[in-house]
Amino acid sequence: MCLITFKWSTSPARLELWANRDEFYARPSEPAALWPGDQIWAGRDLQAGGTWLALARGGRMAALTNIRDPRAATGNRTRGDLVLGFVQSQLAPEDYLAGIDRAQFGGFNLLMLDQDRLVFADSRGQTQALNDGVYGLSNDSLNTPWPKTQAVMQAWQTDTVEQAMGNRQTYPDEQLPNTGVPLEWERRLSAAFIESEDYGTRALTWVRYQGGKFEASETSFGPLTGRRVLTGF
Repeated sequence: MCLITFKWSTSPARLELWANRDEFYARPSEPAALWPGDQIWAGRDLQAGGTWLALARGGRMAALTNIRDPRAATGNRTRGDLVLGFVQSQLAPEDYLAGIDRAQFGGFNLLMLDQDRLVFADSRGQTQALNDGVYGLSNDSLNTPWPKTQAVMQAWQTDTVEQAMGNRQTYPDEQLPNTGVPLEWERRLSAAFIESEDYGTRALTWVRYQGGKFEASETSFGPLTGRRVLTGF
């Protein structure tokens, strides 16, 4: 995942989330589906294993974005293991994090839903239970004010989040972050929905959690196309 925006309420627990997965088109993956045993709904990274967003029965969810910093260590484990490991466990988010070595992974942001709690953590050592509100997450920390992150957060006010997540607009150079990649890439990556010859947005996922149940849909682009819907999970 490279862009996530979500609205979270704690009493009662209710989450609505939109997420774009950006990746090289050549990287093999499978679209979201129920996995054997019907306990997990997720896509699959066929190159390194793991997944980028997963739902599990019983009100558990995890979603991931990378932190874009070419100077940072890459780690020796795929970040997709973080998502899968959490939803396959029964641990509270803080206990799950205590059992992993964050240094084994490249830079990451991780959202973890455990029934009535939503926790954010990252590879920089931050862990926080989130309060009610609207949030945005791209390839830096939570609510970093990049133009596309601000745009999708503001779209909640007008109920146009899906349209904002599909916006192919790029931004002027003076508004772009400096994350260590070439300026051409900063320009390309500034859009909420990315299109280029070899890299772009490959999936748009919507998730709603309320009353202890998930609803979700995923629309694929690029090498995979189609839309999949999950209800009453």
